[in-house]
Amino acid sequence: MDEQISEVLKRLESIERELSEVRGRLDALESGAASGVSQKKKPKKRLVLLIGIPLLILCLLVGGFVAFRTLQAGPFSGGNASASGADPFAGARIGDIVTFGKYEQNGSVADGPEPIEWIVLEKQNGKLLLVSRYILYNDTSAGKDWSINDLRRSLNSEFYSVAFLPEEQDRICVTNIESSHQTNDMLFLLSEEEVEKYFPNDDSRKCGFQYSTRESTSWWLRSCESIRSDKNGTLYRQIVVTPKGLLDHHTFNKDSMGVSSGIRPAMWVDTNP
Repeated sequence: MDEQISEVLKRLESIERELSEVRGRLDALESGAASGVSQKKKPKKRLVLLIGIPLLILCLLVGGFVAFRTLQAGPFSGGNASASGADPFAGARIGDIVTFGKYEQNGSVADGPEPIEWIVLEKQNGKLLLVSRYILYNDTSAGKDWSINDLRRSLNSEFYSVAFLPEEQDRICVTNIESSHQTNDMLFLLSEEEVEKYFPNDDSRKCGFQYSTRESTSWWLRSCESIRSDKNGTLYRQIVVTPKGLLDHHTFNKDSMGVSSGIRPAMWVDTNP
């Protein structure tokens, strides 16, 4: 994207130089006429072409540049819905990027939290399944079933209350999540099966922080299973997506220290305000 923008700017500079040369020629003609120097009269048509064609090219490039920047920002990048007054989910389709809620992401508290971008994964009966486009923060898991996992608690308490205004919280649906015990959650992590469905290859699973120079890092899924139980307790395995986009796992026992990895929240939202 940055290379394309740079190329457009270079073309604009080139056109500006051409216009400057045309202006120079016109000034020379006028100067010659004023000093009594005999000049060969230029046809008006040629003069119009000399000025009109560069101006036309300039207008086309400027218009194309503006259109390119608009497309780069995405069709739903108008900011927080409550701030802009626009419904972020209006006309949203699978694969679109929508903006909803705000969360600190660039490490600068002084400039306030940044809008959260979400990918539309599914659309059913007036509801959208969303997952964050970027990893929003790191959190620690000790490899427990989703129903008792600390990741579930932090998503549905701290993150939920910080990232969304009350009117935005009203749009978030309660979702039944199956694990060893069924839970009812506003926010959750994708399962291994969901990731394989919506991100079918390694490249599509790669994800990083929006404001980081590192392109990709690991991120947690909610899928966690008990491998075996013995006198030392239950051994768990929780699935994680690696920086290369592979599905891997961390193995935990009762004495395991927590492991930190990225969080990409998911949720179902109501498209009807």
